[in-house]
Amino acid sequence: MQFQWVKQTSADSLIIFYTGWGMQPNSIVLETARNDLLVFYDYTVSEVPDELLKTIKKYKTIFVVAWSLGVVAALLHRGTYQTDQVIAINGSILPIDDAYGISTGVYQGTYDNLDISNLNKFYRRMFTCSEHYAKFHKIQTISEIDKLKQELISIKEFSKEIKIEDNKYFTKVFISKKDKIFPYNNLLLLWDSPIVLDNSHYPFFDYQSWDQLLDA
Repeated sequence: MQFQWVKQTSADSLIIFYTGWGMQPNSIVLETARNDLLVFYDYTVSEVPDELLKTIKKYKTIFVVAWSLGVVAALLHRGTYQTDQVIAINGSILPIDDAYGISTGVYQGTYDNLDISNLNKFYRRMFTCSEHYAKFHKIQTISEIDKLKQELISIKEFSKEIKIEDNKYFTKVFISKKDKIFPYNNLLLLWDSPIVLDNSHYPFFDYQSWDQLLDA
């Protein structure tokens, strides 16, 4: 698991963001006035350096935000540091599941057919708004296909350790009616009392800052 400090000052509070598959730290451009910001990405391995965990534990307040397949990655670190709020956005603790996540056939098909063309189709499906897709296209950095395929394999292995009861780790959940990646009805079935958004899989252009998202 790779990480990047987007903002590291003397703040007492920290946002830890677990981004989605195929994303980079610059894939979501939101600022925060009152928190430091750490982004995890590239889930080909689950381990993180001990020194990083020591730094995380120094913060008085920690907010976790996990999006898409990053929801599973966030669960891998539960219990390693204290959290004050844990938010899931358009993701599932059982990401490869016909009832609660992405269907097994679709997930396997994504792996089997992954190339640049199909990757761009995937990115396009994250949006219902063409203007938002155009903005994303300008900031997104595309990873190597072989690396993205390995990440899909790793996420599949990580998710085998997860049980449905683990959904209690998350204190707030957002799901989007127009999500074309994780079926809305599956997420509605999985989560207890989620906050329903009227947008697509990638909802971040609807927020002005991380602070606004945390307060939603």
